[in-house]
Amino acid sequence: MLTVSRKEFAANPFFYIDKEDTGSGVTIRRGARQKVVLTPATRSRNQYDEVELRAKREMSPYQFKTWLRYYRAIPPEYRCNPFDIIEDGDYFYADKRNIEEMEKYNRAYEEDKRAGNLISVSNKEELHAFLDSL
Repeated sequence: MLTVSRKEFAANPFFYIDKEDTGSGVTIRRGARQKVVLTPATRSRNQYDEVELRAKREMSPYQFKTWLRYYRAIPPEYRCNPFDIIEDGDYFYADKRNIEEMEKYNRAYEEDKRAGNLISVSNKEELHAFLDSL
């Protein structure tokens, strides 16, 4: 941790703030006493982004607590807004990897449908007839 006087900090505050961003921290002293310690800010458990705030408003406290745990377990680069996809904001839809996988299966389904590889049954008799044909 770097220790500087108040005058040194006042002369070039941005230099020391940039040093603090590296995670080492900066102590500013006044005379012989330590006065202020600058440390990197981390997100508090009670700080929420826009998506998390919407979930908090729309869910019960228990649902939100569970949802938040799963949502924050998704790496940030794979997160998306689940409320844009489904009304209840299910955390499954907050992961871009899940969305990509679903889109892949939907494309395969559409290709099979166009190729005529799908069989459709609409009642019990048609189902029994299909099963008997196997």
